[in-house]
Amino acid sequence: MNRLTIFADKIQTMIDAGGKDGALNTPEKIAAFEAKQNLTAEDHAAYQTAKSLAQVHGVITAEEATTAYQALGACYRETGWAKGTSLGMKIAVTKMIGELLAARTGKRVA
Repeated sequence: MNRLTIFADKIQTMIDAGGKDGALNTPEKIAAFEAKQNLTAEDHAAYQTAKSLAQVHGVITAEEATTAYQALGACYRETGWAKGTSLGMKIAVTKMIGELLAARTGKRVA
């Protein structure tokens, strides 16, 4: 069971339906929202590190780590994501990384 893929599929279904309360009901709104998901090179490196540490410590499975790795790509690109990564997967990976970092610092994620 790959929790990351399951969550990404749920999110993508919501996006495809126009988002919550129609917030993503036009291509322009989706493009603007997707642009907000872009990562800096530093973010990309931090995501890869957090993902790797979580796998090593048994917090996520090897399959989930591989899924995140494939979404991010082996090296930084201008958006921080591998070409073809769905918006749902970008959100799922971002949420996972936020939760992993919050767990390490003892802070709660909303």
